[in-house]
Amino acid sequence: MERAHALSSTYPHSESAAARKNGDLVRRYVIAEDLALRAIQVQYEATLNRQITWGRDNGFDGAFAKDGRLHVVEVKYVSNGGSELPLRRAAKRLASAIQGYGWKSVTILLVAVYENANDMPGPTLSDAPAILGYPVKLHRYSIEQLKANFEAIDSDVEAQ
Repeated sequence: MERAHALSSTYPHSESAAARKNGDLVRRYVIAEDLALRAIQVQYEATLNRQITWGRDNGFDGAFAKDGRLHVVEVKYVSNGGSELPLRRAAKRLASAIQGYGWKSVTILLVAVYENANDMPGPTLSDAPAILGYPVKLHRYSIEQLKANFEAIDSDVEAQ
């Protein structure tokens, strides 16, 4: 029995279902964040600096300067329909951090990536076009849309 337990802890297939599910969610989030940041770079025609953040620090998923303004980007992955609450919290957290840094000319870009395109709501957050005086722009994508857009670009690059 002891040997069986030791063997099960060394083989990947023995990983618990919860750990596999969590790992899969993290993998999907990382892919969604990468594709969303690529979409923002293309849309704004700007080179974006990335900083992947974990936890509750005041980091940003991305940032770039354009037309005399700093744009900070926060990506949220929505896997089960979700609500707007995480977007609102993210905007408030970013605005508070930016205010604490004393930065003046900043735009907050919130990017929501939906696992299921049917879960994407229409334009909202209209009651918060600015938080603590900072403009907020909301971008919504489905993961399928992002994969389709960037699969074509990636295959063109590989063909060259």
